[in-house]
Amino acid sequence: EVDPGLTRVVRAVAELRLRVMTTRLAEARAAAERGDVTEAEAAYALVIEASPDSAFLYLELAALARRQGDLVVALRHARRASDLDPRDVAALILEGDLHEARGELEAAEDAYRRADVLEPSDETTGWLARVRERRHVATLPPEYQAIPERDTVTRGDLAALLGVRLDQLV
Repeated sequence: EVDPGLTRVVRAVAELRLRVMTTRLAEARAAAERGDVTEAEAAYALVIEASPDSAFLYLELAALARRQGDLVVALRHARRASDLDPRDVAALILEGDLHEARGELEAAEDAYRRADVLEPSDETTGWLARVRERRHVATLPPEYQAIPERDTVTRGDLAALLGVRLDQLV
């Protein structure tokens, strides 16, 4: 700071910071692989402190929280990742998956749609179709929704299934 002309020192400090971040990131990933969530989160926090605008760090934290079953925290991290990088398809897909797991089907459809716009694929088309079908089924009466859990079905149940599933043909 005193003498900006010391470019070698500036470059050396930048290289040291990069090495430290790389080491801490490796430690975070290793702890996550071992299942040591506390250590992984602490290591990720240090890396994020040094690089708060790195979307991929939040995406990795979201995946860690998802593996632990903490959908609320996972969703918070996935949203942060997609806020930082709105073109990150992996973050949008994870966000959609988390919303879907929480039963937030409209939000899941929105996330999948945004991912499909950025990077159309058979996978995103399939996820969109699945969540749209789930949204449609959620609007149907509880009696219809209970049909798949029944051991036997009546003719009326079968007619309802055919009518709903084949409504385009009927």
